[in-house]
Amino acid sequence: MMAEAYALYGTFAEDSGPPMDPGVRRRILSGAVDARTYIAARWRAEADAREMLQAFGTVDALLVPTARTLPIPLAKVDEATTPAVLTRFVNQIDFCAPAIPNGLSAMGLPISLQIVRRPFDEAQALRIGLAFEAATAFHRATPPMAA
Repeated sequence: MMAEAYALYGTFAEDSGPPMDPGVRRRILSGAVDARTYIAARWRAEADAREMLQAFGTVDALLVPTARTLPIPLAKVDEATTPAVLTRFVNQIDFCAPAIPNGLSAMGLPISLQIVRRPFDEAQALRIGLAFEAATAFHRATPPMAA
């Protein structure tokens, strides 16, 4: 939640003196919300976590892309937006999800998937990731480096 980022770094972001990426500053400052908004968001996250646990049922893991778009060169990144849509829900509901390589895009940039598991089940998520790496060679792919 951006409110938590604001609680940690809001004073720093409000001070225009220290260097900070403008996109990061905007995201941190967006967390300056009132208590009612924050509590409602926490309650929503708790409800979402309960629903996700129920939906998980006996499923071992949910494998989903780490980002909904392919990576782009750093020079083309728009800090006013964030590609973290598919990772944010995991953090918000306190699940765990390591990201592991699963190939290179047509531009040769790395892509990954995340292995979503129940809260505090990082060990099983990592075992699944290790099994995926043992069955594939994606983690050995080397993206081309810019000159």
